Amino acid sequence: MYDFRSAATQVSDEIRKVTDPVLRAFYVGMDLYENAVWEGDFEARKAKLASLRPYWDQRFKELLALSDLDDPAVWYAVATWYGIYGKRSDGGKEKHDEWLLKAAEAGHVNAMYRTALRLKRLETPEGYEAACGWLHKAANLGNVSAMISLGLMYRGGEGVPRDLPKALEWFSKA
Repeated sequence: MYDFRSAATQVSDEIRKVTDPVLRAFYVGMDLYENAVWEGDFEARKAKLASLRPYWDQRFKELLALSDLDDPAVWYAVATWYGIYGKRSDGGKEKHDEWLLKAAEAGHVNAMYRTALRLKRLETPEGYEAACGWLHKAANLGNVSAMISLGLMYRGGEGVPRDLPKALEWFSKA
């Protein structure tokens, strides 16, 4: 059985800042999941992850109960759950994308950044154009990763005209 007490003491500082008890429990579960993935051999990791599943499922049920609220942080957390645990056969990818876009459109800066990354992976002119728009929104709200991504896009001419001064500007802001 996985030792929740010892793992819970290792949660990140970012999680410690979350004040909503349901969101905090959800993020602690995510952190426990991440820790379990990298500990021990394959069979040990598999057993740890299996023991985490009931905890994770209960937190997700609590989170879904909050999803009707007008709260982009909840929507982002729901998207994250579907991104990690959502089964493709159950429409997990589509649900992930739907909740992520909903959070991004409501102004959640990390959702904006992750939406941009998903669009870039399409490797189409439309995908790059939309990704650039989301990256600009996230970067203008202070997301450092978005600033770096914009710098890389402008440096390499990835979906935008190559513009080294603009790339340097975004790298400098980051």
